Amino acid sequence: MVSALRGLILMGLLILSASALATTLEAEVDRAQVEMGDVITLTVTARDLSVTQSLPAPDFSVLDQDFRRLAQENNTQLMVANGAMRKFEQWRVQLSPKRTGILTIPPIRVGKMSTRPLTVNVKPASNSLKDHPAYFLDNSVSPQTLYVQQQGLYMLRFYYRGDLINGAVAPPTFGTAQVLRLANQATYRKLVDGLPYTVFEWRYAFFPTEAGTLTIPPQGFQGQLYLDQRLRQVSGNTQPLSVKVLPIPNSWPDGTPWLPAHNLTLKARWIGIDKPLKAGDTATLELTIDADGQRATLIPDLPMPKVDGIRFYTEPPQLDNDLRTDGVHGRKVLRWTLLFEKPGELTLPALALAWWDVNAKHIRKATLPARTFHIEPAASRQTLKAIEPKNKAPVVHPGAPQDSSALQRWQLATAAATLLALVFMGLWWRQRRLSVRTTHQTETGDTQATRHPTGRKQSDLCHLAPKAFYRTLLQQRDRWPQDRNFTEAMHTLERALLVEPDTHQAEAAKETLCRLIEQIPAKKAPPASTLKPLYPDA
Repeated sequence: MVSALRGLILMGLLILSASALATTLEAEVDRAQVEMGDVITLTVTARDLSVTQSLPAPDFSVLDQDFRRLAQENNTQLMVANGAMRKFEQWRVQLSPKRTGILTIPPIRVGKMSTRPLTVNVKPASNSLKDHPAYFLDNSVSPQTLYVQQQGLYMLRFYYRGDLINGAVAPPTFGTAQVLRLANQATYRKLVDGLPYTVFEWRYAFFPTEAGTLTIPPQGFQGQLYLDQRLRQVSGNTQPLSVKVLPIPNSWPDGTPWLPAHNLTLKARWIGIDKPLKAGDTATLELTIDADGQRATLIPDLPMPKVDGIRFYTEPPQLDNDLRTDGVHGRKVLRWTLLFEKPGELTLPALALAWWDVNAKHIRKATLPARTFHIEPAASRQTLKAIEPKNKAPVVHPGAPQDSSALQRWQLATAAATLLALVFMGLWWRQRRLSVRTTHQTETGDTQATRHPTGRKQSDLCHLAPKAFYRTLLQQRDRWPQDRNFTEAMHTLERALLVEPDTHQAEAAKETLCRLIEQIPAKKAPPASTLKPLYPDA
């Protein structure tokens, strides 16, 4: 008895929670751009119904003014989500437009609810659809006139009635033009003067490489078709098409890469400039070029101008073609690493890319504005600090009371320091006599100090990590030897540290530079004095 009561209570809660949800009614069509004879599907969905709630069938009679109603179906689904039971009811109806133009699907009433109105753009059917054979091919091209390397669109359709047992359509050929297939085969239904056809559709983008007339030859089809209880061997061909290809306009500037497109944009992203920049620091510029109606391979590289104080390292570009039903969307991503070599105000000039607007038929330029960087001097490797002795001598003021123990410690420290000074003076005097004797006996100073042009000992320099080693050399650029091997090794080290990080390559470049520094002739110190000793040995 208790368990049955609990079950009833639980079912009641589920019903109440489901009924508390707001019921919605939605409508949508599978295609909003169609031709006369196409069949579209209208779907009406009622959401968030209670499990006990039932709705009357939709009133589709309001569609009869502009559409012919074909097949119709409905289904119901139950599901539990977040502890609430929900019910969905859906109705589908296939429609064929009765006329061309912008047709409105009025609100569909289901009980007290209504959907929002929808619109469908219906265009005239192709001329080849006037006849009603069991099958036929249809092709079209746009635009009829285009420039060299401009995108053209070609569409091929195969219509048939009945059941297609097998068949194949030869791919189209475009002479010397470059071709990209835009999408996989599309399949849909279409009414031609009341007769139902199944349609296979293929779309291509092509780019002529020569001015003149481009002829697209007929496309053929062969297969077997089952129609009217008969198996038929079928074959057919399209009509040839011609396109007029214009040369590059005379107004296009000489020496500029030709780039026709529907639209082109530049978008820059800077990396590493969100902090104060110092000499020796780097930043990265990532430039994305998007071209509608053009391939990524035709988008030219942007050369970087020479800027005093900035060195550029170019990375390989990234190319991508987004193939859509309405054409190609090309993208090229360029990346540069900027090395700031000196402090000051360093300005990267504006960058511009010229392109030809195929719609307006004139030149446009996509630009990236100039940018100025404030570069601070490189930080010193060492900072000297004043060091105070831990045990400072006490300051004795006349007339002030004195601490006898502190005074005694101070006197002992003074005596010890004096004794230590006398010992060092004796050792220095002995060493001086030995040095004078050695200088007198040696004709050339083998122990003379050497100093490399880098301003520090070679052994100390080569013990640094590659990045610290590089920064030290960069700060002493005016002391670099005029040697091609040295310059090439420095460029290799820069690339391994800044552009394409490679620890092994950086270490190898550092070792090469160390060997080259060892080979630099050392600057000898002035010869030691050859005066006779003041006190010769007895």
